[in-house]
Amino acid sequence: MVGVEDGLWLSLATALPCIVATSWQSLVVLGVSVACLLVDQDQLVSVIPLRGKERSGTAKLGLQMSVVMIPTLLQATIHHFSHSTIRWTTYSKLATLLVIPKSSISFILCSIAAIFDPAIETFLACLLMAVWFLLLPIFAKKFTKSFTFGELQSVSLVLLIISFEYANEMYERKYKSNHLTDASLYTFVALSGSFSCYAFAFLGNNLQMLAWWPKLIMNVAGPLLFVDVSLHTATNFTSNSSFLPLSIQWLVEFLTEKEDGLERYWGIVYWIIVLAVGSYPTFTLISVPSQNKPSVVVTRKWFHLIAILLFGPVTWWLPQLMSLSYAIAVCILVVLETFRADTPLLQSFYTAFIDDRKDDSGKVIISHIFLIIGCAAPLWLTEFISSRTESSSSSLSSRLVAEFGVLCIGVGDAMGAVIGKSIGRNKWGTNQRTLEGSFAMWLSMIVIGIFLCSSLQEYLALFVATTFTTILEAFTDQLDNLVLPLFGSSIILLMTT
Repeated sequence: MVGVEDGLWLSLATALPCIVATSWQSLVVLGVSVACLLVDQDQLVSVIPLRGKERSGTAKLGLQMSVVMIPTLLQATIHHFSHSTIRWTTYSKLATLLVIPKSSISFILCSIAAIFDPAIETFLACLLMAVWFLLLPIFAKKFTKSFTFGELQSVSLVLLIISFEYANEMYERKYKSNHLTDASLYTFVALSGSFSCYAFAFLGNNLQMLAWWPKLIMNVAGPLLFVDVSLHTATNFTSNSSFLPLSIQWLVEFLTEKEDGLERYWGIVYWIIVLAVGSYPTFTLISVPSQNKPSVVVTRKWFHLIAILLFGPVTWWLPQLMSLSYAIAVCILVVLETFRADTPLLQSFYTAFIDDRKDDSGKVIISHIFLIIGCAAPLWLTEFISSRTESSSSSLSSRLVAEFGVLCIGVGDAMGAVIGKSIGRNKWGTNQRTLEGSFAMWLSMIVIGIFLCSSLQEYLALFVATTFTTILEAFTDQLDNLVLPLFGSSIILLMTT
């Protein structure tokens, strides 16, 4: 019998070839999704299933999610392009095969596709395969309790594409800069900063003999220096000061520029006001004695409310500023995570709001990082699509997808938790969710989401995406902060094709 979570992913895989006809990819996604239900999971999983290793069932390990989510998202995204490059076609087609759980089968099919499919760039495909099959086992051993198998597959694939995109952006800006503008430079800075931050964090995490302060210096100075080198090597950006790093000078210029007629520094002013107003309630909430403190689940949703106030309006007014700020915020959280365990004050703050279902307090706490990534990912998608869409009347001209992460994680998840814990009585799903809480999640997303739609097609997409996302939230065993926004965004992208 197919479980609800598996059934939702299978439904998305079934809809894919009906909506997006992308040669053999859609059929492979559907075929692998069906195979994951029919074949014994022990015969499929070649790598340690990590956070889900004590569990049984494909949903517990995230197998369905891993073979459907990223390939579907890539195909739906590319279908919105005015023109698709061979590089992104290669990413999309190889991703469909790389996420096949059985690594031997995945390798054989990738090799066949790289040789016989003329739409795939052979050299790029070989590089992708080499890095994937060499580094994935290392990641599996390193993050033993942080991810399920499916989460590991999805996160690793995204990191791999980010790394290759940075390398390609460096090459194009250095040797083919005639078609690149300064307006898109913020994406290059975000890529170089993110790539270097993750690399230095991984390096610092493996240097156990270092105290927390050398790690902090290395993980802050390293990425800044890396961005400086990238700007100096691949762009025409010149220094106006001998004292400030090139990256800081570029950031100051970026903040003083206008975006859609509004100076970006007003976004910073708005954030300062929100944080100043929210600091007192936050401090009061943290200081409440443990016997009087509300449920951790409800307490955590206070930060979801702060996220709505911080992210929602700025995504509407200044999407480029918000896009870059998300990348910086994720990098800061990654840096903090590298020395959190060595800093008692920071450790006590984190553990006060830990989610035992998602986090391993002794090693890596990831739910807060993926809260930011979940809010950011749909916006990153819209910024990426708009940069490759010639027509200003694209379906992505509305803010529905851009705001869907905040709508889903900030509004829906928070409302569902608060109402469910307060008045919820009727349990359903596999995550102790209540019908009252799920209805509150669905209704709040619909009520706020209608203000983001600009066409009948988007109203329908919002209704379908919200309905299925709410059901998935009640049944998923994966990181909901990551999975829910991407699942809903995939549905909206497919329905607005």
